[in-house]
Amino acid sequence: MKKTVLAPLALLALVSGAPALGQTVSTFEGLAENFYGGTFTHDGIVFRDCNNVGGVFPTGETFVPEDIGFDFIIENSTYFYNDFLTWGSPVNTLTFGTAYVVGDNLSLGAFAKCWMDLPQAANTLTFDMAYYENGPWGGIQFIMEAYDNDVLVDTDVITLADGGGRDNIMTNTMTVSAPSFNKVYLRASYNGQFSAPRLMIDDLTVTYNQGGPTCGPQDFNGDGDSGTDQDIEAFFACLGGTCCDTCWSAGADFNGDGDIGTDQDIEAFFRVLGGGTC
Repeated sequence: MKKTVLAPLALLALVSGAPALGQTVSTFEGLAENFYGGTFTHDGIVFRDCNNVGGVFPTGETFVPEDIGFDFIIENSTYFYNDFLTWGSPVNTLTFGTAYVVGDNLSLGAFAKCWMDLPQAANTLTFDMAYYENGPWGGIQFIMEAYDNDVLVDTDVITLADGGGRDNIMTNTMTVSAPSFNKVYLRASYNGQFSAPRLMIDDLTVTYNQGGPTCGPQDFNGDGDSGTDQDIEAFFACLGGTCCDTCWSAGADFNGDGDIGTDQDIEAFFRVLGGGTC
């Protein structure tokens, strides 16, 4: 007889207003304010290849990779939320580049590009974004592309306003949607070259396909290290009903079949840990 352990994430799906089955909302609240390097994993998503390019601004000024940095950054953006009450989820945001301001102050970091590798096939990805427009930023485009392996399946583009003044803060959303995709490429471009506007994002929401069981990642606890003792401990904690904030979003339903904490989940977990698949 199968044993079903109802983990906290499963309970949340029963609450009105909670994410739908197959949907994760990354609010970055479980992470400490800090640099996270050019690659890190959160909610099963691998964020990689941050910046590390040269490019041009609309003013004609150019930059080299070292000018804009290489890091994903978690920023405590308390003061931003004081003015933008309906944006994102207080207080942490994801930003980019070379620096963050410790504590409640914040910095919108320089952004040129990054990839997001999803743990399984999805049909929608969207996020809240905040950035500067006008002045030296006017005319830059944010371009987000969804790929099914190496096939481009959808694109969203936002062009920064080119009005008077400078550093006007704008909030917006970007969304890609297709029957199936497993990675997303976000970049900033001006006249076909990389550019580096300022950007931070929050409430990155992914709706995953439910066409069949899909296993969770080796990095079950989302700390960036795959297949460690800590991943094993976190998985069995989820089996017992206590999932960490950064754990695989489906919790103890590791094989994604809708039955939570079964022998099949345990078997799938150790298969993936050993380099296999569901």
